[in-house]
Amino acid sequence: MGSDFSRLSLCPLTIYWKEGNFCLFLSSILFCSVYRYRYLIFKLKGALDAFLLLFRYRVVFFMIL
Repeated sequence: MGSDFSRLSLCPLTIYWKEGNFCLFLSSILFCSVYRYRYLIFKLKGALDAFLLLFRYRVVFFMIL
């Protein structure tokens, strides 16, 4: 799993050098950027969800007081 992840972060170069196929090189760059952005969006969404949940509980807490 760890080696797979490191291969993903370097995948455009490694796939290009291994296969020597420019089309695959371009598609791997596209895949890597999409994968990376999806990971970032997932992290941001998680942080936002946690913040909103905290905010909601805070509002409920103040309403109880």
